[in-house]
Amino acid sequence: MGRVCLNRGLPVAAVRFFREGFVAEPGLLDGANALDAVTAAVWAAFGRGEDALRLPDAERERHRHQAYDWLRAEFRLWQGRANGATEKGQAAIRQAMTQRLLNVDLALLRDEKELAKLPETEQANWRKLWSEIEALRKQVQSKR
Repeated sequence: MGRVCLNRGLPVAAVRFFREGFVAEPGLLDGANALDAVTAAVWAAFGRGEDALRLPDAERERHRHQAYDWLRAEFRLWQGRANGATEKGQAAIRQAMTQRLLNVDLALLRDEKELAKLPETEQANWRKLWSEIEALRKQVQSKR
């Protein structure tokens, strides 16, 4: 249901459905589900979508934190798979990390100009996470 809401331009509703789904079944926080959930949280945080246009600042901040928490949790899953991954597994990790690093929606929390608008602690957290994602991508790249 989260993906349906996201596709209909209702990111706040999508976040709610993704959150409920991840609580009920934590294994869903993987791959496309995680990327869609993070995207929904980013859209909500930046007022993109019909139900996000008039969110108060505190609610937008909450959605930014949710995006970070979900992306970080998903990153840790991929990171845990890296050691001992087969060539096919490495390719999947490389592809996932590359998708996160190039995703247009996530650029709102990756681009230096956009990051500069956030509180310093958030900026530092996002920069560290992007650095870790890039490092993992390079790690599996070098194991080819």
